[in-house]
Amino acid sequence: MWAVKLLNIDIKTAEEKRLIQLSDLDEISLEAYESSKIYKERTKLFHDKKIITSDFQVGDKVFFLSLA
Repeated sequence: MWAVKLLNIDIKTAEEKRLIQLSDLDEISLEAYESSKIYKERTKLFHDKKIITSDFQVGDKVFFLSLA
């Protein structure tokens, strides 16, 4: 408490500033989450467009690559 008096700081003002900063931090966090979500959706759509599907029938010859 002595430091507050020594520096002549108003506790109410400091408290209000801190609450505003926390509120801004929450908004930034939500914006980052939304941005990340949009990025992931767009990346998935781009990836899914590039996938070529193949229909195989019993008896078809296919190339099998073992990674083990």
